Amino acid sequence: MANYTCTEIPVCTNFQSAICLHCDRRLCLFHIGEHGRILSNDLENLSNEAEAAFDYINEDSERNKITYSNVLASLNDWRTEQIEKIEQIYQDQLQCVASQQQTLEFIRHELLRKLDDDALQQLRFIQSQQSASMGVVNLIQQTIKQVRQDSQHLNCLFPTPPTINIEPSRSNTTPVLTQQSTAGKINISTSIHIFVSYYR
Repeated sequence: MANYTCTEIPVCTNFQSAICLHCDRRLCLFHIGEHGRILSNDLENLSNEAEAAFDYINEDSERNKITYSNVLASLNDWRTEQIEKIEQIYQDQLQCVASQQQTLEFIRHELLRKLDDDALQQLRFIQSQQSASMGVVNLIQQTIKQVRQDSQHLNCLFPTPPTINIEPSRSNTTPVLTQQSTAGKINISTSIHIFVSYYR
C-alpha cells in the first residue's frame, strides 16, 4: 500500500501536499514552506560560493598578468644585457684580431727585409762578381730556409674566434652568456720578441 505521508525528518505524520521538484521529497503544507526556506538558504550560499570563486579567478588572473609583466620586463632586461655583452666581446676580439694582424704584417715585413738583405742582395753581388765562397752560399741557403720556415709558422699564429655559450646560471634558470677561452690562443708578444730578436 502506497505511503502518502510527509517524509520530512523528524517523522511527520501529515499527508503530503506537494513534491519538491528539486529533491523529489513528499512534503505536507507546513514542511513545504520550511523546505523552501531551507532551499533558498542553500541556493544563497551556493551563489555566494560561486561569486567568491568568480572573484578569486579574476584576482588570480590579475596576479598572473602582473607576474607576466614582471617576467617579460626581466627577460627584456636580460636580452639587453646579453646584447651588450656580445657587443663588448665582439669589440674586444675585433681589437685583438686587428692588433695581431698588424703584428703579423710587421713580422712578414721583417722576413722580406731579411730575405732581401741577406739573400737576394748577396746573390746579386755574387752574380755581378761571378765568384763566391761556399761559406757565403751556405749562409744564403740557410737564410732562405729559415725565412721559409718562419713564414710557414706565421700561418699558425692567427687567432680563432671566441666560443660563446648561453648557459643557465646556478642561482636561477635565467640563461647567462659566457665566453669560453680560445684553445691554443697564441701569445703574440712572445712571437714578436722571438722574430724581432732573430732579425735584428
